[in-house]
Amino acid sequence: MKILSIRRFVPENLTYTPGIFIYERQPFAVTLELPYKNNARGISCINTGEYRCLPYSSKKYPNTWQIMDVKGRDLILLHKANYLIDIKGCVAVGEKFTDINKDGVMDIGESNEGFNEFLSIVKGESEFKLIIERAGAWEV
Repeated sequence: MKILSIRRFVPENLTYTPGIFIYERQPFAVTLELPYKNNARGISCINTGEYRCLPYSSKKYPNTWQIMDVKGRDLILLHKANYLIDIKGCVAVGEKFTDINKDGVMDIGESNEGFNEFLSIVKGESEFKLIIERAGAWEV
């Protein structure tokens, strides 16, 4: 089973949670989540920890992955998204952080490219382990 990690950088007073997606000790994409608000459904990122991820597909989110066994939550997906408003408690994957619409809130750029890179890493897997951890600085 493959093991991927998201190393979150959580400075104070942010309205979002940026992260670095890592596989085999190498960063390959960035992630964007909502700020931490006690793991509340739809308004918070999930707790740090280890999670099992399984394939998921729906009309809205085809060919993606679900983060399983999140206490008090369900249907937490890793998916494409550009704007924080589109996340609703999930994890957006992309290539870079940018303020696309110039509203002062960080967005995620090149989501298709970053998400496709993620999919290429987990291709053929029936599940993978995701470790979400907090980093004190942008270090890998």
